[in-house]
Amino acid sequence: SIEGFTKFLNEQKDINFWLNPTTILKSMEGEREYDRYYKLYRQLFNLQKDSYVYGFLDFGKEKVTLTTHNILNEEYNKLMKKYNIYDVSFNKDILKMYPEKMLFVFGGALNMQNYYQMLKEQFPDLIKEDKIKDVLEKEGLKLENLTNLLGGSFTFAITDFQQETYTGTSFETDEETGLFNSIEVPKERFSPVVLAGIEIKDKTILNKFTEAVPLEKGDGYQKIQIPIVDAELYFNYSGNVLYITNNMNVASQFAKGEVPNNALNSSFSKQVSKDLIYGKWDMNIKHYPQSFINKIQDDSFSNNSQANKAFELWTKYSENIEIRRIDNQTAEIVYNLKGIEKNFLNTLFKAIDQIANDEN
Repeated sequence: SIEGFTKFLNEQKDINFWLNPTTILKSMEGEREYDRYYKLYRQLFNLQKDSYVYGFLDFGKEKVTLTTHNILNEEYNKLMKKYNIYDVSFNKDILKMYPEKMLFVFGGALNMQNYYQMLKEQFPDLIKEDKIKDVLEKEGLKLENLTNLLGGSFTFAITDFQQETYTGTSFETDEETGLFNSIEVPKERFSPVVLAGIEIKDKTILNKFTEAVPLEKGDGYQKIQIPIVDAELYFNYSGNVLYITNNMNVASQFAKGEVPNNALNSSFSKQVSKDLIYGKWDMNIKHYPQSFINKIQDDSFSNNSQANKAFELWTKYSENIEIRRIDNQTAEIVYNLKGIEKNFLNTLFKAIDQIANDEN
């Protein structure tokens, strides 16, 4: 639109872009003409027709900001207004099980009823209620059990990295034949401690699942084996939140309903309640286990001094990365920095020169 393009021209920063999603989708059309999902593709194409995306990359002194804006076509704009998926509040109670300090966290809230109605109108060939009802009825379920399953609020976090021992494969030489034989040996690795929280309204489907699948029950949690990836998942949905984790120590806290020094009144809680979509990746290596950082450097950079130097400089200046929803058509990614002298680009070019000079 002329109005949108004028705004784009007036707000330009260091790097600017203007995209037409229709052009990108149209370039794929010939390849998808006989695709089984062609109808879905055409619906997506029509939805994006005459829509635009533009944005700005701004290099500040202590942060780099990427801001993106969507200009929706008339049909899409009407849908977004008719079914406002952000007409909702974030349920802070989810955060009672999360520690205040997290290495990575992403959360938000959506109006699930509006979201379902919008999808149904957007993609009529995908959302066929009659077929969905038939499938659910065979399992003794109703459509409402599905559409009311999720409350809308959610949070996903990595709270720590823990070292664990597992059985791996190595090779030894057979003294008689000189051939290599594979053997099982104990090995060590670092695994992220993951915790997901999803607000639940209707537990009927979850109850059906736990009745049908063999689960090991513990104090405040249920455990399921995932043989494909040799992992265990622990979950609890006794309240109005489904918690899922891969860590036994975290699962043992489920029965208490909350953890000490939790994130209920944290900066993340305030930010996600305000933005409704918000995430943060802590890049300060002082907040990570030192043994984990040492492991990364030993495994990835021990034989590459240039890469190791780049890693050191990256961690020296990096604080965190944030992603947030500004409004229904605007999003922002902010790379927060520390120890910057003049501005980010000046420091970046100096760092590159330093790495190059160290190699010579």
